[in-house]
Amino acid sequence: MKKRFGLFQIIILLIITISLIFSRIYASSIYSVLKSLFFLYLFIIFFIDIILIRLDFITKNRDKIVFISSVFLITSIPLFLKGISEGQDLQFHLMRIESIVAAIRDGVFPIRVSRTWLGGYGYPTSIFYGDALLYFAALLRLIGFSVVNAYKGYILFVNLLSAIISFYCLDKIFKDDKVAFLGTLAYGTCSYRLVNIFVRAAVGEYTAMAFLPLVALAVYEMYYIKESEWKKNALLLAISMSLIFTTHLLTAFMVCIILAVYALVNYKKTFSVDNIKTYIASIFMFVISSLYFLVPFISYYFSTELNINSDSSEINEIQDHGIYLTQLFAFFSKSFGISSEFVTERMQLTPGIVLMLALVYALYKMAQGKADLKVKELTIYSVILIFISSNLFPWDYLCEHFYVFNKLAVIQFPWRILGVTTVVLTLLMSYLLSYSQEHYKKVMGLLAFMSICFFVSDYCNNFSITYPVYKESVDSYAIGWAEYLPYGFTSADIQNMDDEPYLKGSGSVELLEEESVSISVNCVSNEDNVLIMPLIYYPNYHAYDEGGNELVLYQDGINVAVEVPNGFNGMIRVIYKTPFLWNIALIISALFYVGVAISFYRGRKDVKN
Repeated sequence: MKKRFGLFQIIILLIITISLIFSRIYASSIYSVLKSLFFLYLFIIFFIDIILIRLDFITKNRDKIVFISSVFLITSIPLFLKGISEGQDLQFHLMRIESIVAAIRDGVFPIRVSRTWLGGYGYPTSIFYGDALLYFAALLRLIGFSVVNAYKGYILFVNLLSAIISFYCLDKIFKDDKVAFLGTLAYGTCSYRLVNIFVRAAVGEYTAMAFLPLVALAVYEMYYIKESEWKKNALLLAISMSLIFTTHLLTAFMVCIILAVYALVNYKKTFSVDNIKTYIASIFMFVISSLYFLVPFISYYFSTELNINSDSSEINEIQDHGIYLTQLFAFFSKSFGISSEFVTERMQLTPGIVLMLALVYALYKMAQGKADLKVKELTIYSVILIFISSNLFPWDYLCEHFYVFNKLAVIQFPWRILGVTTVVLTLLMSYLLSYSQEHYKKVMGLLAFMSICFFVSDYCNNFSITYPVYKESVDSYAIGWAEYLPYGFTSADIQNMDDEPYLKGSGSVELLEEESVSISVNCVSNEDNVLIMPLIYYPNYHAYDEGGNELVLYQDGINVAVEVPNGFNGMIRVIYKTPFLWNIALIISALFYVGVAISFYRGRKDVKN
């Protein structure tokens, strides 16, 4: 069978290779399509090879694989439409993919400040918004997929990752495949997660949600399993927090606050010897694993005056953006909308019918006095988190009178707390099902499937009134609230600026070459002069003449300016150069993950032996 399959591989490979050669010669569009098919073929062959190699493992874990695959496919149903609906942040994240692709094509890795943004002026998105996982979408783009299909491929990747991680964590906690499957299904199909993906296009947030169950597992092992190994817990907590932190800062911020409160509430267990060692080790490993992102982030955050770090005395009024309690039970309301004070304009904001039903049932059990300690804990935590995310929580009063709350309001929208809340509710539902009768499990599974069906129906009904994105060109000015621009500037300000280099004095400038991190001009100066470049000034820009001599570069307003001596006639190149320390940080983080992978491989090998 394997020999026949190998011969089939060779024949198909030859056919596609010959087709690629001829299509490259006669039609570049056909070439792009065939290139995508070629790599798709390689992926399928690789997938089949893995199945053949790991056949024993697959046979042994058939049920688990079926469970995970089912959740993956169910949560990905909205993707099987032509094009994609215009999500709230979609243009921004498509531009992130395009900026990575442009950098790779120019031989730049990793990208820090890309000129692909803002019509060539550049934007430091990658410094403040971790994009390590987005390289998967960039790879699909490089292979030949359109930016939209590359993005859809990324959603598939995250859905699969989320299904695997959720099932693994719930299976480890409850030691029951059916409970793990239902919990994974409920978490994957919860309304808030689906809205994040398909309505908000909140890439960072829905990606971070894939890793939240790992934090829950680490906390469970630390506080409820006496014989648990503190070193493994420390590694699990560190890596999960690192993945969340380098994916979505606000989610990491909320998780840290919630973890700190949880640790204080359970202070007796927190200050046990093993847990103290776990926290210390996890913080150390978190820093090492996140160093590649931490060093650039800290460097820019504390050295540049941007909109994101401006010391404004303005009071953050976010209470009106909190969830109306009515919305929690509006399971079949329209999915599309915005964060408005008017409920008719709002998007769907609820954990969904399955998780809310579990919460209501848990409250009923508590009222009857039949709830055990775990049910009480999870129910109370869920209710508190929902209250904080609602418009009933006095956010505005607390922000006005307490500096710390005004800083906590950086989350912008209280309903963002629903992301963490859904994990707690999933644990609550799974725990209730772990000792429930079989028919209750079937009902919850059916409700979860029905919820995705209702969402898909609403998604399809509203798809036509949004703006499908089929175009290859993406709006480079779509930067949301312009958090990473110099203080006081907006994307509209940049759009109105001159997009050509010019001299302040007498002389001439000719644009020669533009790349993702550099711009080259030919400059002739008749006096001591200043060359103004169409680049936003950020630290680490350098200017060189064609002989490699560095020129004086400084900030002029918002622009990069270069001093040009009298009589200069030649090329000037302005390039963004990553500092040496940043590269060292990247190497350290990479070595850490390589070490973890090697240790994991050796550990599995020892178990087999």
